[in-house]
Amino acid sequence: MGSKTLDAMKGIGIILVVIYHAINYNVPGHNGLYYAISSFFMAMFFIISGYLAHDKITPKWVSDKTKKLLLLIAAFTVIYWLAGTYFNSPTNTNHLSIGYYLINSIFYGFSESVLWYLWTLILCYFAIWALSRFRTIPLWIPALLLVIILTFIPFEIFGFLLFKWYLIYFLAGYFIKHYRVAHHKLIYLSLALFPVCIYLFKWMIPYQNVQYAQLGFVSVTRTLSAGQPMIIVIYLLMSFLGSAFVYSVARILNRLYGLQYLGKASLAIYLCHSLFIQLFPNYIMDILIAILASIIIRELYLICSRRFFSSFR
Repeated sequence: MGSKTLDAMKGIGIILVVIYHAINYNVPGHNGLYYAISSFFMAMFFIISGYLAHDKITPKWVSDKTKKLLLLIAAFTVIYWLAGTYFNSPTNTNHLSIGYYLINSIFYGFSESVLWYLWTLILCYFAIWALSRFRTIPLWIPALLLVIILTFIPFEIFGFLLFKWYLIYFLAGYFIKHYRVAHHKLIYLSLALFPVCIYLFKWMIPYQNVQYAQLGFVSVTRTLSAGQPMIIVIYLLMSFLGSAFVYSVARILNRLYGLQYLGKASLAIYLCHSLFIQLFPNYIMDILIAILASIIIRELYLICSRRFFSSFR
């Protein structure tokens, strides 16, 4: 994957994230687009993160990334609490005290806000760093054993269930780079296969049940015991097909500067957009305003930080 294609892929992905959340807050009962996006969009970001982490995993890199992500988690925990408490923003604080909100967020791995993604990334970075210590055997062996072991550990707090599920995709991205398995002709088949699967699975509506959505890999045992093992197979299939679909589109459109820019700004948009969702009854307006406002905040931050650090030179 070239850098332009990855940026375009992230650009498309962050647009889908904002669309997903805008529909979630503004469309009663959701719609087909919501279910199509939800079948793969966060898995795709973990695949990209795993791919980008390859060749970088060192104790210092993991330490630096962890400090940066923890700082963002701390800052946006306060921001989301203030926005939800005093400005009626849909950040799920429910007017809790800041202390209770923080403890609640930490205990559940920040699953009450978009910060769960950053927390899960930290856990994935430490997991791949630990796996990389096994240098006498192929890396996929301890990785597979870790996934199997995690499946049967009944530990659910601190975002562990999300970590179990999304580690699969993070490892997939890592091994795509590690073994150079990108076969573009096969990937382009996703342009036809993914829409067909979306149609066949009827927008994933039968499988968007809170009992199974985002439960983590431990949901394998639960769905098996419930007599519905195909849910896991469908989730995996849709996640990889959807990610390959976006990758194929990104390769075609990777020269569009707008998509590249959105990809580079994707983390800022991800963190800021939820502050502006639900401002308008029309979710299309919500999408445009949320992306635009997030970009303005990012650019203002970059300008201020450059001026601040230049004053010390």
